[in-house]
Amino acid sequence: MELRVGTVTDRGLNPRRTLNEDRLLALSDSGLFAVCDGVGGHNSGEVASQMVVDALAKSVNGSPVGDKEDFIELALQRVNHDIFDLASRDSGMRGMATTVALVWIDDKSALIAHVGDSRVYRFSKNRLTQETTDHTVVEDAIRAGQMTEQEAQDHPMKHVINRAIGIEPEVEPEFSHIKANDGDTFLLCSDGITGHIPDAELKELLSSPASPQQICQELKNRCYSRGADDNLTAVVVRLGGHADDDATLQTARKGKQNGTQVFKQSRLTTKLGNNTGETQALNLPGSRARITVPVGGGIADTQFASTGPTPPFSDATSIATGVSSLTKRIVLALLFCGLLIGAFYGGMWFDQQLAVKKPAPNIPSATDLPTVDAAADQNYNNGVRSFDQGQWVAAAESFGIAAKKNTQKPEYQYWLARAQFEQHQYKEALSGFQKALDAGFKGSGGNAFLYKALCLSALKQEEEAQRALHAYAIERESGQSQ
Repeated sequence: MELRVGTVTDRGLNPRRTLNEDRLLALSDSGLFAVCDGVGGHNSGEVASQMVVDALAKSVNGSPVGDKEDFIELALQRVNHDIFDLASRDSGMRGMATTVALVWIDDKSALIAHVGDSRVYRFSKNRLTQETTDHTVVEDAIRAGQMTEQEAQDHPMKHVINRAIGIEPEVEPEFSHIKANDGDTFLLCSDGITGHIPDAELKELLSSPASPQQICQELKNRCYSRGADDNLTAVVVRLGGHADDDATLQTARKGKQNGTQVFKQSRLTTKLGNNTGETQALNLPGSRARITVPVGGGIADTQFASTGPTPPFSDATSIATGVSSLTKRIVLALLFCGLLIGAFYGGMWFDQQLAVKKPAPNIPSATDLPTVDAAADQNYNNGVRSFDQGQWVAAAESFGIAAKKNTQKPEYQYWLARAQFEQHQYKEALSGFQKALDAGFKGSGGNAFLYKALCLSALKQEEEAQRALHAYAIERESGQSQ
């Protein structure tokens, strides 16, 4: 079946969120698509989301054998173990985790899996269906009949998730199998999209004759026009022909029977030791007034994951970090005891104590690239613009020229290596990061050490990778990096 795909990922407009912790995977040949929203902010949520993307890409590299659901769960359990183990060993990464929402399309069927509040929607036969149910404390209260959906809309805890990849030794993904029809359109997205765009508008966009890439761009445009206060990521997959256009929204939540939410938990419980750089506004009906903002939210984002070796950690919405089962029960009891005041102050306490979504990060985005006078170094500035738009090849070419002409500037070598890293050219990137370090340039927060560690891990040099990661942790804590 022909698959047409569009993608977008962007850090948004919130000045406190200078790093995009979202990652996406779009493997059309394998039919596997995923969106991950990193959790942990300064505790390396972007590392966790990238690890999941890399693990999924590697898992389907070849010929998967056996039941697809068991196959995906095994991959998620393994990467969950890796993230949890890494966070347990490195205090600087403690609390990192990620959501995941994925669709694996095969012939006339689709396997859907998710953990957290990233979502999968399907538009089919004039109907929009949310195929996933958010793993949040508020959604659990709705399932238990303790809160209505209307009450949940303005609840102070509505974005606090209670399940994520990497926060506990084991994870429980939720699965479903559905029939996939010619003309169906799938949307995978982080809550940076759904926080600004209601289902009615999602249905409007997915039912339009616009291409999947145009739809993704319009999703970003609308989020930007409404503040874009979170990282935003979307993957749109259309099967075969166009979806039918229809002006009336018919939204159905999967698994509701007589008002009760029915969901399927995981079967495995075994413990395991295209952004184009252009902005285009579509003439679609019903769109609110919006501004047109250039693409390039200031972050280098992985769109298509490598099918090469998967490192145990990689480059890289809120969660109750490290909360035990007993604590969760206490929090839920406080939340839903029926007292509005208690729920309100419980939400305030939860936000303060449990690191609500994505605090200020310490790994630089593309907007952290220092600019220089254009007349002094046009090649470097060209590299900045290309990197900011995710155009890694062009960025590497420009940074490479700048580095050759300005050998006294190790930061040029560093950013050349960053562009090579984004293309999964780990050997070349490792050499560049080492040259920058040898010249005394450590990057913001010691990131040259971090990217050196990621390259070493990808190249299977695990002991050296651990030493580089340790140097990164020391440098970050010392606060003496350039």
